[in-house]
Amino acid sequence: MKRQSCLIAGLAAVIALYTAAFAQAQPAAPVKAVADERPRSQAGAAQDANAETTAPAQLPRHAPITKETVAAEIQEAKESIQGLDPAPSDISPATWKALRAKALGYRLEEATFGLWEATARPDDELKIDSGGFDAAAFVTRGYFRLQPPPEDGVQQPPPASLMARARSLSLSEKAELDDLIKKGREVHAQGKQFSVAPTGERLLSWGPEKVAELAKVADVFKIQAERWLIEDQSPDKKDFLGKVLTFTPVIRKANPRGRIFIELGRRLNRGGGTADQWVHALALLYEKDANSFDGFYPFITRQATSDPKQGFGALRQMVAWMRPVEGDK
Repeated sequence: MKRQSCLIAGLAAVIALYTAAFAQAQPAAPVKAVADERPRSQAGAAQDANAETTAPAQLPRHAPITKETVAAEIQEAKESIQGLDPAPSDISPATWKALRAKALGYRLEEATFGLWEATARPDDELKIDSGGFDAAAFVTRGYFRLQPPPEDGVQQPPPASLMARARSLSLSEKAELDDLIKKGREVHAQGKQFSVAPTGERLLSWGPEKVAELAKVADVFKIQAERWLIEDQSPDKKDFLGKVLTFTPVIRKANPRGRIFIELGRRLNRGGGTADQWVHALALLYEKDANSFDGFYPFITRQATSDPKQGFGALRQMVAWMRPVEGDK
């Protein structure tokens, strides 16, 4: 009996080894791209359907920013924007000068902290959400736009010190129109400015009249125009320009003192975006209507890529062009 038990135990061990080896040999189940929750046009839906394959892996988290690492982060960021591609020569010097005079904004996280501190101007806008609460303690430049997490107890609220420093507050882009208008009035009553960032598809569904109502309470109005640009494959970007210019005059008229930002760039599996694409679109927009926007906001995906012109590479290139060091214009 004892010998039989040993044989059974040995056989079980061999089976376990083969099972483990077989499992390691099998390819991992693909991670599907997250479905787009926003309304999609027919062209956007077709493109997103083609992208519903394996989603690119996420970049590893950058090391936390500490008092001891601030100087090194800034120096590394300065070096990262040297020696990149020269500014496109098919954009006129006058247009380049005008584009560089406009504000630049992007999201704060550990990986963008050094770049921000090395180059940001006072009018540049820094979006701070839960992913940037810790790094924000070391930020010394720019206009703070704080987006607190939902009050559902899942995520920690921002520190009181960060709330005090924020010049502007915003809600999630998924907030309903009436909720946005209500929140804007509440934020103004607190002595803060209010920012909104609706998708282009939402603007189209709301229409100019409702967009004007929202603009009245929005000190910063960011138009998420990335899908419009990706879908417009024409060289003159007529459709992209037409959609943007349907709303910018409405927003400007409703709130002449507000600032309008144009957001471009998507996740890699939905079209991504390069600095060259963005700056040419902005140049066309500026030359069509110089007063249509006050700033530009690149959406930077955290999906990993070997293409140096996508993701954080696109941000570094854009900053190198928009905030060039002396002699590198």
